[in-house]
Amino acid sequence: MATFTNRFTAQEAPLTPPSFLTEQEVGRIFDKAMAALKDVTYYCIVENVTARNAALETAKTLLDYLSQAIDADETDIEADNMRNLLQFLIYSLETVKKRNNPAAAQEALALLAPVRDAYMSA
Repeated sequence: MATFTNRFTAQEAPLTPPSFLTEQEVGRIFDKAMAALKDVTYYCIVENVTARNAALETAKTLLDYLSQAIDADETDIEADNMRNLLQFLIYSLETVKKRNNPAAAQEALALLAPVRDAYMSA
């Protein structure tokens, strides 16, 4: 299982975690990112570009935070896969902004939900 660590100052991070994020903190970050992705989907449908972009940036920031918070010393395949998945999701969310198509946000939600559940039950 990937270990999440804090390598940020209070100004850089969305939260101020201890040196190692607790399971509950990681769960809350996943929940906030997933809520932001649901907002992205909603704002795409109602065509509120400003709110969509704000929710999109929130989701991308939280996913990037999780990606960067994975312990750099972790060399196992699970940590690498988690980093790669989160970076892929961040990259794919750019299509939402370009096309106002919520499909990438919905795909990200579909992928994050089981990852979050597996992490929380481990």
